Amino acid sequence: MYSFLMNESLKNLIIHRVALFKALIIPFILLTMINMIFDNFMIYDEVQGRLVFANEEEKYLVYFLLFLTFLINISIAVSVHRILLINEDISPWQSVKTTKREWKFFFKSFLIFLFGALTFLLIFFFSTALLKIFIANFTFPVSLLLSLIFTLIVISRISIVLPAIATDEELGFYEAFSITKNYKFLSFYMVGIFPTIISVLVFFVYGLIINFLTVVVSNYFELLYSLLNMFITAFVISCLSVIYKYLKEESLKNTEQIEE
Repeated sequence: MYSFLMNESLKNLIIHRVALFKALIIPFILLTMINMIFDNFMIYDEVQGRLVFANEEEKYLVYFLLFLTFLINISIAVSVHRILLINEDISPWQSVKTTKREWKFFFKSFLIFLFGALTFLLIFFFSTALLKIFIANFTFPVSLLLSLIFTLIVISRISIVLPAIATDEELGFYEAFSITKNYKFLSFYMVGIFPTIISVLVFFVYGLIINFLTVVVSNYFELLYSLLNMFITAFVISCLSVIYKYLKEESLKNTEQIEE
C-alpha cells in the first residue's frame, strides 16, 4: 500500500505534466518576479545575523507581497488538486484567479494552522509538566519532540479537507478524523514524512547544482530555484491528493459493506 501510494504521487506529476505546466506557468512567473523584488527590499544584516528591511518605509509593501505570495500558492494548490483528482483542464490565467473556492481553501488552511498551534501548545505544556516528575534533565527536548510528532499527526489527518474543498466536495474536520481513524500512520507518512524526505533530497541535490551554475556561469541561474520550489510544491500537493483519493475510496467501500 505504501509503495503504491508513493509511486502514484510521483506518477501523477508525470502523467499530468502538460496540464500542470499550462496551469502553473503564470503563477511561476509571478512568484519569480516577487522573489526578484524581494532582493531589492530585503538585505542581510551581518550584525543581527538576519534579513532586515532595506527601507523601513517599504515594509508594508513587503507584507503585501508576502500575502500575495500566499494567495498565489493557494491558487496553485487548488489547481494542482483539481488537475490530479478530476482531470480539469485549467488555463494559465484561470490558475491565478481567486474565487470563493480559493478563499474557502484559505480559511480552512488558517483553521488547520490554528488547530495545529493549539495542539502543539497543549501537548507541550502538558508533557513538560508530566515529564518534570520523571526526567527533569531532558524535559524540554522530549516535550518538543512529542509535541511536534503529535501535532503533525493531527495536521496530516485534518489536512485532507483541503483536496475536498479544491474539488468542491463537502468534508469537515470531524469527517476527516473519522475516515483517517484506521489510517493514522499512513496519513502521517504520506502527508508529512514521505514528501519531507523527497523534498529535502531533491532540494539538496538540485540546490547544489543550481548554486554551482550560479557561481560559475551566471547569476541568472538563480531563477531555477523558483522552478525547483514549484516542483516541490506540486509534489507535496500530489501526496495529499493521493492519500485523499485513497481514503475516500476506502471509506466508500466500508459504507457499501455496512449497507450490504
